[in-house]
Amino acid sequence: MLKHINVSSLKDQHPDAVAETHLTNTARKRIKDLLPQGTTLAEASTWPDRRAGRPDMDPYHFINFPKDANTYEQQRDCKLRTCIIEAIAWYVQVLKSPDAPRNETRIALRFVAHLVGDIHQPLHAGFAEDRSGNSVNVRFNGRKENLHSLWDTALVKLEEGTPAEIAARIQAAVTSDDVQQWQQGTPAEWALESLAIVRTQVDRLSASSESPQATSNRHAL
Repeated sequence: MLKHINVSSLKDQHPDAVAETHLTNTARKRIKDLLPQGTTLAEASTWPDRRAGRPDMDPYHFINFPKDANTYEQQRDCKLRTCIIEAIAWYVQVLKSPDAPRNETRIALRFVAHLVGDIHQPLHAGFAEDRSGNSVNVRFNGRKENLHSLWDTALVKLEEGTPAEIAARIQAAVTSDDVQQWQQGTPAEWALESLAIVRTQVDRLSASSESPQATSNRHAL
């Protein structure tokens, strides 16, 4: 998988542009066969955010944990299986199924590529009380943003170059040990890694506020 420190704020196509460089030949051929002609995995990964009219699928992009959680418990945290951890697991099974309709397999590929990026963006694994940073207002470069939007979108715009150029800069810092480590783990483990970053970063901002009300209304970066 991808380093939080390098990729969590590069949500658009950059994580999947990096991932494409680590595909096996078999995986590369399968992806090429599934996607419309000329479509890259990085381009396909943005599809779930561009589709319209399916608000029932919005919960697939995140998970909210209790404040004191240190583990993932499906019955507690995702009882209806409508969260990012269960969605990744489900779509991976669709990709593996030889009987899945082609269109469903294509959709599954798009969602896996997208959601694996989302789950490594720490604020997609947060707390319900601040809506994973959406209720936390910050000021950045003189503009008011909510923390989730800042991390998800605004910071991306500071990066210079095309997605491929940005991915190349990230890739230059990746070692073989990194690759081996990132290819392990489960969606639940990735979400808990993100949750740990939420605690050390978002909670640090909250702790610096003057009052509980300020937690959601006044932060500056």
